[in-house]
Amino acid sequence: MAPGRLGTSSPELGVPVSFANISGFCCICEVSDNRAGYMPELSCGSHMFQDLVEANISYNAIWNDRRTLCYNEDFLEDLENIFPKICPDMKDLFPMFRVCETPGLYYWNDALSAKTLCGYAPENPT
Repeated sequence: MAPGRLGTSSPELGVPVSFANISGFCCICEVSDNRAGYMPELSCGSHMFQDLVEANISYNAIWNDRRTLCYNEDFLEDLENIFPKICPDMKDLFPMFRVCETPGLYYWNDALSAKTLCGYAPENPT
């Protein structure tokens, strides 16, 4: 999950990464975020769409408007940030990046209806 556009050349619009930086991901999610004082338009993966398709990387967007029914931004807050363990020499980046392990987290996507759900399955579904 990243605020704004992934792969932008303008840091004020999102995260300036190349496809090589995310090519090992199984899923990316751009999140519209107005905390900077404006709402950058998400890319919807358009600038690297073919690369995402060929690498079988799922693209998702979370919009802070009527298109997103429910988004709990604190959902992963209690999980340990393991970024400092992965990149111990990048102390300046510690406050900017958060990497969490999410055992048991499920992701469902229905491409036909364009509906996506991410969360933990109930322990005792009824």
